[in-house]
Parts: sequence; structure tokens; C-alpha cells
Amino acid sequence: MLVLAGEFALLFFNRSLVCGYLVIAGLFGGALGLRVVRLYPGRPEPLMLDASAVLLALLFSLFAGWLSSSPWRLGIIPFSSLIILPHLVYIVRTPSLK
Repeated sequence: MLVLAGEFALLFFNRSLVCGYLVIAGLFGGALGLRVVRLYPGRPEPLMLDASAVLLALLFSLFAGWLSSSPWRLGIIPFSSLIILPHLVYIVRTPSLK
């Protein structure tokens, strides 16, 4: 549900997609930093999950920049959930997190 809300927010602020994806990268980067110093309040997860989310969000930001003046920029929003896909796969495949 939260993912859907995030995608609607990106759709609503579609003129600022680059900033939106940079914010997402920053949030996952912050979570990565907290995990590295062992201050993250949630369950432990591999660092690669947050690192991959940061990388994917930065790539989406790059694509959004390239498509900034094109109506095609809206086409990348439905694929934004790929950013958290590694987290979802990990949660589904790890019995203790279900």
C-alpha cells in the first residue's frame, strides 16, 4: 500500500521526478548508513538490499532527467516499484520475516 502511495506521489509531482527519486535514494542511503553503524531500528537485512535500492533510485533519477521534457517521463513511474523489489524478494524468501 505504501508503494502505491509513493507512486501516486511521483505521479502527482511528475514535474519533479528527479528530485523525487533523489529523495528516495537519500532515504534508502540513510537506512543503509544506519544499518552499517547498527543503529537501524528495524530487523536486520543484508546491506546489499539498501545499496541496490539506492543505486536503482539513482538510475531512475537519471532516466527522469533524460526524459524531463518528454511526456514519456510518466512511463517510468509504474516501474518505480522495482526500487524495492530486492527487499520484497528477501522478505518473501526469508521465513522469519513473514
